[in-house]
Amino acid sequence: MNVPPHQPAPSLSTLHEVELLPPYRGIYEKVALGAGGPEPWRRRKQAAAHELLALAQLSQRITIQYLDLTEAIRTVFALRVPVPCRRGGVGPFQVAPMAVIGLTYRPEAALRPQPGFSFAEILEPRDVFHPNVSPSYQPPGAQILCLGPKLPAGIRMVDLVLMIYTATCLQDATFSFTDSAGLANQAAGLFLEANPARVPLTREPFLSSKEVIQ
Repeated sequence: MNVPPHQPAPSLSTLHEVELLPPYRGIYEKVALGAGGPEPWRRRKQAAAHELLALAQLSQRITIQYLDLTEAIRTVFALRVPVPCRRGGVGPFQVAPMAVIGLTYRPEAALRPQPGFSFAEILEPRDVFHPNVSPSYQPPGAQILCLGPKLPAGIRMVDLVLMIYTATCLQDATFSFTDSAGLANQAAGLFLEANPARVPLTREPFLSSKEVIQ
């Protein structure tokens, strides 16, 4: 990514310093009041919500549709990312322009490593054809996105969002049948392994050069 010399590179480490604009500030104030649990967990959830809303304010890539801090951190957001799709796993290979993601961050994730499949589900589109996504046409029907064998304790919500982006568009995805993470959809793994020119679906980074934190 080329950034003009007079501009700082985009940084996700300073999201906590971003002043939220009124629409995002209103969302934050509403959900922060409802944050439950012990004080350290409440503060962590509030900080994560601020960073997530700051990311949505900064980037045109993500739109928050739902956010709740009552127990776990639960959010639903639209993500502008190409998504590999194939109806029933056998139809024509297509690429959808957007995904709707359900993301849940439970208290235990702040304390100890968690399986990579315990955070994210692709709610839309419903025909995702991806080696690391359990297919909707097989039980239980939930399109769980696996982000790796284990994710470290205390991983940030915004880091999960970036991992979801790079995994979904196949910038970072598992195709190896010998990988310890395994494949959630072997048919998709075989198809993409046989069609390497399709991978990744885009090389665009999550943040564009214009989306710079000032």
